[in-house]
Amino acid sequence: MKLFALLIFCIAAAAALPLEEDVYGREHIPNEEFGEEHIPMPYEEVGEEHMPEPYEEVGLEHIPNEEQGYESNWQLVPDGNGHLHLVNTDPFNLGSQDEPAPLFNADTDTIFTLFTRNNRNSGHRITPGNAGTLGPHWNGGRQTRFVIHGWNNNGGSEVNVAIRNAYLDRADINVIVVDWGGGAQNPNYVTSRNHINAVGLTVARFIDFLNQSGGLSFNNVYVTGHSLGGHTAGIVGKRVSRGRLNTVVALDPALPLFSINDPANRVASGDANYVEVIHTNGGLLGFDLPIGQADFYPNGGRSQPGCGVDLAGTCAHSRAHQFFAESVRTAQSGFNSIRCGNYDQILNNNCVSSGANARMGGEPSNVGRGVNGVYFLTTNAQSPFARASAASLSAPAPDQWMLIPDGNGRLHLANLNPYNIDETVPEPHFTAATDTIFRLYTRGNRDAPQVVKLGDAGSLSASNFNPAHPTRFIIHGWNNDGFSEVNMILKDAWLDRGDFNVFTVDWGVGAQTVNYPFARARVGAVGNVVSTFINFLQSNTGITFASVSIAGHSLGAHAAGNAGFFQFGRLNTIFGMDPALPLFSLDSNDRLTLNDAQYVESIHTNAGLLGFDLPLGQASFYPNGGRTQPGCGVDITGACAHGRAYEFLAESIVSGGFTSVRCGSYDEILTGNCSVQGASRPMGGEPSNFGTGTEGVFTLSTLVTNMKVASVILSVLGLVALGSAAPVETHPWALIPDGNGRLRLINVNPYDVPKGDNEVEPLFDPATDVVFRLYTRRNPVHPQVIRWNDAGSVSGSNFNPAHPTRFLIHGFLEGEDASLHWSIKDHFIRIGEFNIVNVDWGAGSQTINYIAARNRVGAVGEIISRMINTIVSATGASRNNINLIGHSLGAHVAANAGKHQNGQLNTIIGLDPAGPLFSNGQADLFGADDAQYTEAIFTNAGLLGFDQPLAHANFYPNGGRSQPGCILDVAGICAHNRVNNFYAESVSSSVGFRSVRCASHAEILANRCTPSGPNANMGGEPSNRGRGVSGVYHLTTNSNSPFAQG
Repeated sequence: MKLFALLIFCIAAAAALPLEEDVYGREHIPNEEFGEEHIPMPYEEVGEEHMPEPYEEVGLEHIPNEEQGYESNWQLVPDGNGHLHLVNTDPFNLGSQDEPAPLFNADTDTIFTLFTRNNRNSGHRITPGNAGTLGPHWNGGRQTRFVIHGWNNNGGSEVNVAIRNAYLDRADINVIVVDWGGGAQNPNYVTSRNHINAVGLTVARFIDFLNQSGGLSFNNVYVTGHSLGGHTAGIVGKRVSRGRLNTVVALDPALPLFSINDPANRVASGDANYVEVIHTNGGLLGFDLPIGQADFYPNGGRSQPGCGVDLAGTCAHSRAHQFFAESVRTAQSGFNSIRCGNYDQILNNNCVSSGANARMGGEPSNVGRGVNGVYFLTTNAQSPFARASAASLSAPAPDQWMLIPDGNGRLHLANLNPYNIDETVPEPHFTAATDTIFRLYTRGNRDAPQVVKLGDAGSLSASNFNPAHPTRFIIHGWNNDGFSEVNMILKDAWLDRGDFNVFTVDWGVGAQTVNYPFARARVGAVGNVVSTFINFLQSNTGITFASVSIAGHSLGAHAAGNAGFFQFGRLNTIFGMDPALPLFSLDSNDRLTLNDAQYVESIHTNAGLLGFDLPLGQASFYPNGGRTQPGCGVDITGACAHGRAYEFLAESIVSGGFTSVRCGSYDEILTGNCSVQGASRPMGGEPSNFGTGTEGVFTLSTLVTNMKVASVILSVLGLVALGSAAPVETHPWALIPDGNGRLRLINVNPYDVPKGDNEVEPLFDPATDVVFRLYTRRNPVHPQVIRWNDAGSVSGSNFNPAHPTRFLIHGFLEGEDASLHWSIKDHFIRIGEFNIVNVDWGAGSQTINYIAARNRVGAVGEIISRMINTIVSATGASRNNINLIGHSLGAHVAANAGKHQNGQLNTIIGLDPAGPLFSNGQADLFGADDAQYTEAIFTNAGLLGFDQPLAHANFYPNGGRSQPGCILDVAGICAHNRVNNFYAESVSSSVGFRSVRCASHAEILANRCTPSGPNANMGGEPSNRGRGVSGVYHLTTNSNSPFAQG
């Protein structure tokens, strides 16, 4: 089965890492001066509201409007460290900022660093053309291995370090790391992609130089690259002029903006004596088709075990270099693989052994061993990945989870292993014969359906059914029911077209289940009951079977096929709208087939992901190539493209078919190289193509306009609906959640925020707009406002200088009602006498421009410092009695207040300090010396939170990246906010969050911890100041409150 974890939200993605996109115009960057701060934004007056001009309102969100005349070719692409970036992959629509980074000159900016066993941890830089820089460690007689990273990486990235160390563990060889970070670390993926030819030529010239001046033999040279680096390695092989490379290894070479028809600009089979390609995320981030002499597809090459719900494909994409590094170290056995007959067998999970087995990767390579063709193997879910022997393609392993959308676009996490169903989830009883509901719509009752009961002739005769009119059935898919969107859209289309009897088949009792395999297993029974109902209609009304057609979407397409099968293929037409792929294969005896009706048409819109990829009908249509659809933007889960199938069919019914070109074969669809074969035919339509001789595979292009922008709803997370289309111009945007878990599409380009006469950012002056609200046990509910420039407001309040003072500072898009303010405030007041000051800077944080909020942390921090000065002077309070606690952006605000206090405050706690647009070396970044004791708690490190240690003591509960109980937290929202729960509980907990001190942050990253020094408590009241707590700490928590395990 083709089971692979789906990409993008989230979103991962859709993730709120700096997801690279674009904005409009130039930005005025706010400075830290007080007074009016102008961050312009595009607004258009609509009634009383100011709505951003290039947006349309969707619920609470402002989603980029596609009706601006632009083409949206956006894709989530990860760098080598797994960080997702949202990029425009249209090389003809880069806008005005196609090179936002400093100019990159491959000849001068590419760095070559030599590592050997004598200097494995301190590389030696060699200057191209300068033999004097070869240094004492270079030995031209040794084997030499080059390693090339991909997009947004540099010489120190994981792929380089892991493979370099693997080679040096194996043998004393020359390992040269190619660092082209000056061209790769660019928010515009297209620009980086276009640098690879220049980088490849530079590396080729360097190898020629080593051959001429350093005694290097070409036969001793391997070049290995990951993602964009995989193609760069191929370019190197093409461009060397003094010899031919021994081996090129491309590790999941990048797919975006590369074509099978352009071998001159990608890795290809002729680039070295032996070219090996390892595919681990084929069809998503990595190239899917075979392009080497030997192409290896571990675990099918699309998703990888152990990667869980790998929405964006980042885990699977990175597995390629992890597999390869392990293969280099392994002297014996290694990744043994089966040679399959052809690539189709890989696609169909049906590998027929055809020739000798071979080893994937390894040192030395397979050069000279006759290894060629396509190979399949299985791996373990975690290191060590290699198995002693190859395994045949088989049923899903335990716990194969996948995000599958219902017909309304809501995503559901489903276990695809029918042998490992969660027995703890009660499964509703479903009997197709009694639980399937048939609702009749006609022009006489298009909005008030009539239920016709199978076997009840009275219900039929009392209805508006007219045997003189054609009859159409609509069958929904998983987690839908009779009133789902697919039914309503198609019902209206047929009734707009003419007089029809339209039945919606509601099998929701069987479809609406958390266990997808149960629903999948019911398509035969549903098809059977639909067939029985058709017989019931015929016997009572005399309709002809040739007047009946069925349209089914996703699982419903297979149910329609089964209905046709039980009708012995005598129905007029079956439309299979993106028939479901998960748990179906060509060998499935209950899938849609070309013999299920007199004419069977399959419409493929998300082929290979949610929809079946291979042709299933007499005629199979692949609009826009059949995998993704224009207007769906960053459709990381495929939900939008999957739904387009029924939107296309509905439009074709009303307005006529979509003219399509007949191609020579399905392979031509895959390669995007359709040779016209025969007459063009319309896709869909009413009447259908029945009787016209339409057969074969067809392709066509559709427009973006007039199509509904699909929404992605992560109902499991309770996220607000998000439009799936990306911004239509080329500027950096990111999905960033507010404190309530709502995702917002935000401009994160500090150099390019829009401005103009009608594009006004609400003014924010920290000196007047930051509000300080004081709570004590005397007023635990109703705050007293105190002001930094009014000492009387402090002295006249309930502030008591004898009591400890705690400032609580919220993050982006929050304000007075931030959950942090209430939950933590209540815990403090519960345990004792405190002055709790909630800092409300919502006037500056509640903006669609994240960059505006991010750039205000310094100014807000300074105002908090002034408030502290006023408190000290008005009441005599001691700075040694004042702690600041801030979440996300608020953590950096707290740190800036501490900086202005010259580090004199008692404690600053940073709760998952914000990651987007912060990096080491920035003046306003949270720092260890901002207070006498600083503590950072990381719960979503590397996504929404900063990943590197920042404080005296750095705590990483549950590894610091994701949190137990945060199911399917693709955007990181739950984990990012979980830190507030942890800290609030720590204030009053008698158990405490006991933590182990680890030797280094690298151990945290590697999911191991060597106890190194005394344990410590995370959080708590009082803090750890004065207890010698420093370093990095690991702990585990419960998945629900109470979280502390002691």
